[in-house]
Amino acid sequence: MQHEDLVLLVAAALVKREVSQADGERRKALVSDLVEDLTNSMVPGDRTTVRVRDANGTPVAIGTVRVDDGPVTVTVTNPRAYLDWVKATAESEIEETVREAYTKRVAEMVKRHGGVMDPDTGEIAEVPGMTRTQGQPKVVVTPASGAKEAITGWYSHQNWLSRLTKAPTRENDLEHGNTVPVQSSSAER
Repeated sequence: MQHEDLVLLVAAALVKREVSQADGERRKALVSDLVEDLTNSMVPGDRTTVRVRDANGTPVAIGTVRVDDGPVTVTVTNPRAYLDWVKATAESEIEETVREAYTKRVAEMVKRHGGVMDPDTGEIAEVPGMTRTQGQPKVVVTPASGAKEAITGWYSHQNWLSRLTKAPTRENDLEHGNTVPVQSSSAER
């Protein structure tokens, strides 16, 4: 391997790290509750088609950005209370501890419904000792076919690497001359 190849490996690792950090900050800023101008933020269910102008000034779709609900997780936060509940409602599921497969089934019900259904009343009841939490919204970016070529042309006259690795601020927002204003829209899934 040539010295130049080693230098490029180090440079690639550096760029990867910087881009990853800037990407994370942009994703956080997009869904932040602290955004003063709500037209610059998105909420779960929003989807935006992103466009740039080609050399002829024609808008070209380069991809989409959407915000999905964050993942839901369920954890047993009070093992004793959970064990007491299982003893009272499904004693056959107890060995020395609650069987893992049963805990997974109960956790899935809590994840989907917020609790488990009482077979006698049909009501959804909380499970003592289990906590259901909603994760942070997830930003999903999907480049369009031909996006690489469109972006390459768009960035050909700009210092794209330094812009890509900077965190989003008003000072380093994209120049309005080569971008197409985007509008968020709630899309049904």
